[in-house]
Amino acid sequence: MEISKKKNTATYIMFPLIDATNAPDYWSGMTWASAANTSIKGRYSDSNAAYASQAISNTPVEYDTDGLFSLQLTQAEMNHDKLTIILNADEIQEQTILIDTTQRTALASAVSALAIEANVYGHVGSGLTAYGAAKTGDAMTLTGDYDDAKTASQAGDAMTLTGDYDASKTAAQAGDAMTLTGDYDDAKTAAQAGDAMTLTGDYDDAKTAAQAGDQMDLVDAPNSTAITAIQSGLSTFDSSNDEVDIGKVKGTGVSSVNDFKATGFAVAGDAMTLTGDYDAAKTASTQTSVDTVDGIVDDIKEVTEKLDTMIEEI
Repeated sequence: MEISKKKNTATYIMFPLIDATNAPDYWSGMTWASAANTSIKGRYSDSNAAYASQAISNTPVEYDTDGLFSLQLTQAEMNHDKLTIILNADEIQEQTILIDTTQRTALASAVSALAIEANVYGHVGSGLTAYGAAKTGDAMTLTGDYDDAKTASQAGDAMTLTGDYDASKTAAQAGDAMTLTGDYDDAKTAAQAGDAMTLTGDYDDAKTAAQAGDQMDLVDAPNSTAITAIQSGLSTFDSSNDEVDIGKVKGTGVSSVNDFKATGFAVAGDAMTLTGDYDAAKTASTQTSVDTVDGIVDDIKEVTEKLDTMIEEI
């Protein structure tokens, strides 16, 4: 069913509900809350756009006991061009209701236009006779408002320019020749990229100062700081008086010169205890044995001298 209602205004709508098992009889003497699987769906459309969902806040109420129900719709729910409501439950046949507010809006506009026309043509007051609307060719009496509008500048009118415009006109325009001030001249005379540079005495002093990579002469007149730094890096060992603590030589502890002596060999100054073997050797000595002993002595001497030399170098 279709109903015409006023847009954006809360309202009530009336409709029957058909009994699902006894159609076309109305479903009467029942409440919406007592029905099973009830649903109320709303759909709306504005300006002929596609329909969208619209929640319905109230439920149908039976007006009497004759199967006619009413449903209250809020102002927000009615603020659409078209509103469709679909009611369903197990006990009733589906009921679809279309509400159209565009017809009522158009009707209200037409009624308003008729009222205005009736006022113009039918109402006579203050001694005036009825008159019709102005027509093409009618003489018009223009008001002061029109005169003001008429005297306003029109497209193509000649313009009288004020002092404000003259001041703006004298400002620099695109393409104007520019008179440069002293400030610009100062900037112009500043060094430009590629200009030749006149170097001052400050630069000359810096140029003669030491540069990265220059060789430094500390021999002729080194200062005290340089001398101290050089001396701190030199050895002050006195080989004639200072002693060296060797500690160990190839893992063997060394505490005195005697530790360098070959085990079992006599050195110069040692007391000799001659045994019976010596007497036998003395009486049996030959030149060959003498030469052999002499060679052994030379070897011992050579080793001793090398040890002395090593000690001095240490």
